[in-house]
Amino acid sequence: MTEDDRDAVHFRSEMINRIIETYGDSIYTIQDGSINIDLIWLGTDNLRAYLLQGTTLNGVIPFGNDYYVDIDRDGNLIEFHRFHHSYIPIDIRQAGENTQVLEVIHSHTVDNPFFTPTDICTALLYAHDLYGMKSVCILSTVFVPSAIMTFNMDDMSITVNEWEPH
Repeated sequence: MTEDDRDAVHFRSEMINRIIETYGDSIYTIQDGSINIDLIWLGTDNLRAYLLQGTTLNGVIPFGNDYYVDIDRDGNLIEFHRFHHSYIPIDIRQAGENTQVLEVIHSHTVDNPFFTPTDICTALLYAHDLYGMKSVCILSTVFVPSAIMTFNMDDMSITVNEWEPH
């Protein structure tokens, strides 16, 4: 590793420790999983750490329990944000053996009415790559009429359709 690589690894480790020390009491811990933390530069001045729930359970898609933390160039934690208010383990084993689940859905509240970056990552990592699903839906009741948003993973598009409960 170059010196720049070592510095980057050290900085990443330091930021993860700082996030856990500062916000650890606000982050749920799940028995059959762990939080994955990915740091992404937003331009040249700010960094965003996405905290994404993972699972060790086969047949479960782990939506929810996801966050972001914004960090400035000096390593100061600027903002903590929770995307979902809970952990939403979608157990596709309930469909039964030899059944192909084509799509899953969960709902969003007023503070996050749209797909989140962590929804997209979870959909791609679990629903698509592990279970071969082609799309994932979000029901957003914030709008009138309500909206069902569908993320198509083959072409990376999102479509929105009105939905009215009967």
